[in-house]
Amino acid sequence: MVLLDWSPDLSVGISEFDLEHRRLIDLLNDFHGRLMAGGMARPDIETGLMILAGEVKAHFASEEAFLERIGSSRLESHRMLHEILYSDLLVMIAEARRDEFRFLCEDLECSLTPWLVEHIRNVDSRLGL
Repeated sequence: MVLLDWSPDLSVGISEFDLEHRRLIDLLNDFHGRLMAGGMARPDIETGLMILAGEVKAHFASEEAFLERIGSSRLESHRMLHEILYSDLLVMIAEARRDEFRFLCEDLECSLTPWLVEHIRNVDSRLGL
């Protein structure tokens, strides 16, 4: 099951960020697919989440550096939104370390994916303005 397909309406008009968003979507879809197929051991789940979190953190740093470079008044509010999602990912990793996976698919499907789509469409889409 694919959580999210890249589509032109997710473009923010800045190729660097579009590529990074596509990469995050691919990682999210790949991890979710492997999770749904079953048979992932706790270390694999933890590693998958850590890879996703690392890519998210790098992407967020890239966006924030861009906003700082252009002197955007949106930097702090954008950074706060990033911190919320990153904190959620850290909670997922902590739960994986405790073998608490009951809600992991739900978190990916009902929390992380909608957050990413909303953030790209309604926040990141204004980066190029």
